[in-house]
Amino acid sequence: MLSTATVMIGARDKLNELGMADSVGLVKNFTFESTPEFTELTQGVTNEVVFALKTSNPIRCTFEMYEYTEANLQIALGLAGAKLAPITGDAYKLTAASTAGADETTLTVDDPASPQALSPGDSVALVGLDGNVTLAKVKTAPSMNSMTIEGTWTNQFASGTIVRKVNVLDLGSNETDITEYAVKAVGKLADGTIATFLFSRCRVTSGLQMAFSTDNFGNIPFEFTPMAVLNDVDDPGYPDFIGCKGKLLLS
Repeated sequence: MLSTATVMIGARDKLNELGMADSVGLVKNFTFESTPEFTELTQGVTNEVVFALKTSNPIRCTFEMYEYTEANLQIALGLAGAKLAPITGDAYKLTAASTAGADETTLTVDDPASPQALSPGDSVALVGLDGNVTLAKVKTAPSMNSMTIEGTWTNQFASGTIVRKVNVLDLGSNETDITEYAVKAVGKLADGTIATFLFSRCRVTSGLQMAFSTDNFGNIPFEFTPMAVLNDVDDPGYPDFIGCKGKLLLS
């Protein structure tokens, strides 16, 4: 079927509120797959099936995600929360060359009208006039037009260097608890019917893959697996998704 789909991912208790603001952007080849499994009773030399029970009915969804946004990267990594805390405010600019100390480097910075909030331990990027980017950690927050970063940087950062906060994502997390998401996917059938998939409880089963290529546009081959909701009134999917892992709405 030649068509496209819009995929929206968010917090479990926001399934019915998912909209374009929660879209992961451009996706291709969205595929829904249901593969029921059976335990069979056979008889005779030829082992003819005389009785069967459906003992499992796993479903999964796959698609190619093309937009490498911070939120999409976090979801692909299965990290907590559907959105990173946005970095707000203006970056700092060096007004003089940096000076290196014993175990820190002092930066003399300007006073932006709406400065970014920096705290000790935050990661920052120093973007030089030549375009080179250096990553460092804040040792002391900006105060009275001065701040320090960890380490002795013998190469001076020139006046005009931009200092801005960066977000950090953990790779290969050893957390045993998984992050669960709600997912809504909307596509159009060949006859114009709108098909909407709703999944109240999903886990990422194939996440981040990044390839820096010069011959084609890269994408993240993404896979999520819907799970059964808990038979508990505190579960966001109760009672609508009791007895199933998702719903397909046709309109």
